[in-house]
Amino acid sequence: MAESTLLCLELLGTFGCLMIAAALGRGSALWNLQACFGRLAARKRVAILVVALTPAAARLALLPALPIPAPVDLEEFAHFLQADTYASGRLTNPPHPMAEHLETFQELMRPTYCSFRPPGHALFMAVGQVLFGHPWAGIVLSVCAFGASLCWMLQGWTSPGWALFGSLVFTCWYGIFGYWMNSYWGGAPAAAGGCLVLGALPRIQASQKIADALWFSAGAALMLLTRAYEGMFVLAPATAAMLIWLIRGGSAAPLKRKLLRVVFPLTAALSLFIAWNLYYNWRTVGNPFITPYQVGRGMYNMAAPFIFEQPNLNIHYRYEAMRAFFQDWEMATYNFARNPVGYWLAALGKVWQFWRLCIRPELTLPLLLIPAVVRFRKLRVPVAILALAIAGLSIETWSPPYYYAPITGALVILMIAALRYAASLGSHGRRIGPVLVRGLSLACTATLLACVAIILTHTVVQGEYAYHWIAPDGRMEMRRQTERELESIPGRHLVIVHYRADHDPHLEWVWNRADIDNSRVVWARSMNGPKDAELIRYFHDRKVWILEPDDPPFQLVPVRPDDARLETRAGLATKP
Repeated sequence: MAESTLLCLELLGTFGCLMIAAALGRGSALWNLQACFGRLAARKRVAILVVALTPAAARLALLPALPIPAPVDLEEFAHFLQADTYASGRLTNPPHPMAEHLETFQELMRPTYCSFRPPGHALFMAVGQVLFGHPWAGIVLSVCAFGASLCWMLQGWTSPGWALFGSLVFTCWYGIFGYWMNSYWGGAPAAAGGCLVLGALPRIQASQKIADALWFSAGAALMLLTRAYEGMFVLAPATAAMLIWLIRGGSAAPLKRKLLRVVFPLTAALSLFIAWNLYYNWRTVGNPFITPYQVGRGMYNMAAPFIFEQPNLNIHYRYEAMRAFFQDWEMATYNFARNPVGYWLAALGKVWQFWRLCIRPELTLPLLLIPAVVRFRKLRVPVAILALAIAGLSIETWSPPYYYAPITGALVILMIAALRYAASLGSHGRRIGPVLVRGLSLACTATLLACVAIILTHTVVQGEYAYHWIAPDGRMEMRRQTERELESIPGRHLVIVHYRADHDPHLEWVWNRADIDNSRVVWARSMNGPKDAELIRYFHDRKVWILEPDDPPFQLVPVRPDDARLETRAGLATKP
């Protein structure tokens, strides 16, 4: 089944659910369900717990049919290295003597061996690995944290009923079959951080509790540890609103209360976070004021992250696969985005990708209703966040959907406000608000049930990313099978990987754990005969294999240190 077919079915299903909702009368069973919904919403802490646990329970129940996802993308493997490092009780790892052979994407080999991704997402994965034995458990925990923070945020912006409705819909939408739950790209931690900031803001202004100031700082830290640039879209308007509230008139006593109960706790908490972040930078790259991400980009990325910046063309790559990725693929994307026509086509591509991954037909109507509420004074902060995000993301060379995660809370606030506004409208004496709410609820439920049916019937869905959680991406399945096969063989192993010149750089086989020397399987790149012989001498206690993933039939070939194949195939690895 093609993805376009499913999109059409979703569109028709959404329209049908709206028609069904319009036909239902006030005496229908659905109204009784709404009454129970209201009673649950009134118990705010219970509502937060329900929202946090519902998507996790649903996804765990599907494990027999939809197993734990495996990493596929380059960034996912880099997050695995980070999580493994943190779970081992370290912030980074010492450089390896054979670093040249172990070099790969999104990782630094010098001055220390670490991923150069921001650490926030991997911290959740590390907790899952320590507590439950697998990093995916941390992904589930991060989605639970997102659900709880989303419900808590909405309780500060709207009525309890709307808060429960909105948080339950969006958490289930993102948290059962969404890529936040079913991949290792990230998203939920950054979204939770944005929700904590926006949830704390109205509470601080209303009651000046120390706990709310600490939640604000926790949310800010979480965004800065995951998506720092996009997190500023949230922090800038929220901080501006906080400063306006702080300096707005009043006697000395209220100002003193604000300082003691808000400013000082918030400043102290953020100071501790900044100190930890400086220490983290120092431990990983030796400079507290430079992040691993900055070092990594300077070493590998030719294309600039923003279209107005100049590329770094003075980079030379040791391996053809890395050159093909950074110089060919990334630079092509960058040059296309800098072209006037290409810029607008790329912008449309970003909108399309965001819509098909995060909105789809079911949530399109609330999104389209947002312009009707942007004039409301109470919504100035989320409106400013959305405006900043549109401007800020439009100048980035790449904007995959998880970049939008920090603004999720602001977007949900505006969509719920739009639905509330629609609830006050009517046509021919009938209010259309209940129709929209019931119709969209039915549509989202029907789509989730359809996804379950697709999984249980093993229906194949063809489409990049949009349905990868119900049609698992099998591009790296051969690597997983190879690793399982090697781990079933007694002893320890070294796999020397040879790529063809036309190898797809997105399909990378060379990934290792944090403690390389004590790993059952070590993956390394071939360089040349003497270098490979040196690699084999270092790992002298391991069985050595040659692997050529691009040449069918696929097979592992055992080799000796003096094997002539180490010489004849060396040209695939390096460039002079």
